[in-house]
Amino acid sequence: MQIIFPVDQEGTLEQQIHLIHNTTDSPRPLPAVIRSQMHIDKQKTKSSSSSSLCFLDNMEMSLDENGVTFTMAQKVAWLDLRHFVVGRWDGSMSIFKFRQSKNKGPLITKAVNTPSFEGVQMLAYYGPGLFASSNDSQSIVLWSSANNTWEDLEIKSTLRYDQALGVANSGASFAADDGTYLLVGHANGFVTIWHGNTDGSAVTLRQTIDVRSQSPTNPWGLQNVRGVGFINANQSLFAVTGSENGDICLIDVRTSKILSQIVYNPAAQRGINSIAVYENFLLVANCAVGQTDKNLWLYSINTDNNKIQLLDSKYLVIDRQLKQVFNFCVVWAANNQDMLFFSSTQEGALWSGSIENNKIMIKNHVVPSETNTLGAAMAFNYNSDLAYVAYNVYEFVLVPDLNIQDCSLSPESLAPLIETVKFNPHDKLKAT
Repeated sequence: MQIIFPVDQEGTLEQQIHLIHNTTDSPRPLPAVIRSQMHIDKQKTKSSSSSSLCFLDNMEMSLDENGVTFTMAQKVAWLDLRHFVVGRWDGSMSIFKFRQSKNKGPLITKAVNTPSFEGVQMLAYYGPGLFASSNDSQSIVLWSSANNTWEDLEIKSTLRYDQALGVANSGASFAADDGTYLLVGHANGFVTIWHGNTDGSAVTLRQTIDVRSQSPTNPWGLQNVRGVGFINANQSLFAVTGSENGDICLIDVRTSKILSQIVYNPAAQRGINSIAVYENFLLVANCAVGQTDKNLWLYSINTDNNKIQLLDSKYLVIDRQLKQVFNFCVVWAANNQDMLFFSSTQEGALWSGSIENNKIMIKNHVVPSETNTLGAAMAFNYNSDLAYVAYNVYEFVLVPDLNIQDCSLSPESLAPLIETVKFNPHDKLKAT
């Protein structure tokens, strides 16, 4: 949504939300990579009509009475060590069984919402047999599977909130001693903290936090919170957020206080698309514009003094003649000794690398599909499996395949890797 928020107005959070209700400038949404490219084309040619169409030529999409409906994946999340869920721009959500998706397709597909809400943007594991998804501009759906096969998928509850916060863009959960926390980033620059029982009952909204910026790094004034994650340290629980306004925030979950808020790159021309948190390290993915920009950033987060420090940055690019290279998604695949990551970019490339001496080391890249010109959504689980989805579903395993059995932890938790195996940074991906 193209909305300029009155963040410089005085008043309570409730009063600020009320002001957003009166904001009407909301054009038909586009995938961020397309919106960014069209902006560059418009600046270059003073008319976006011809060059923008050229950019769309090689993309898979369908046409309906309202125009273009994009079928690209928005989000991927693991539900357990055998199943992952894919949310798409057309509003559909599908669950796949790993190693069987290529031959059998999805186990189940649900129509969750419409493209007017930018499809299914948020998917987050909540607990065994439970996950949350974005729905519309004023609700989140908590889904359940009683037998854990996911073929009996049903709605357990609908979590409602003030529509001025906007549709859910990102989410993450954390199972604490006092229950499960669900952290959600919203389109209009807010973060909500939900808390409930581990079985998905009694989930309630605890706090709404305003993380908007008065000076967004993008040219449209966007405030979408595209990434959230947890840090559990010093007997305290912290949240990290990354927004299209360019800000990284560190939040105390239990007090809801913003401890630190910085711009990821003061010279940035675009905002943050994705973040990945592991222990006290943070990876940030963005769209690089021009030859000197970067699209992958590494930070350290010190929860003792609340300092967020830039360590390194890289430009993930194959064709250096491109005016922009959009980094769509970044995920960790790490253990105590070796910190590995994967990143997916606009050129259809899947990049792998590691962190060595606080520096980003790029190891390799592959191009799974020549038709993918938007980037892919990804999710990695602690069985060393990587789900990579643009239009089609691709599956990889990081050799060696650990073949760990299910446990009570989130399937995307990296904790079991710490006790099980030491990856070699040069280990390779194997397609299933």
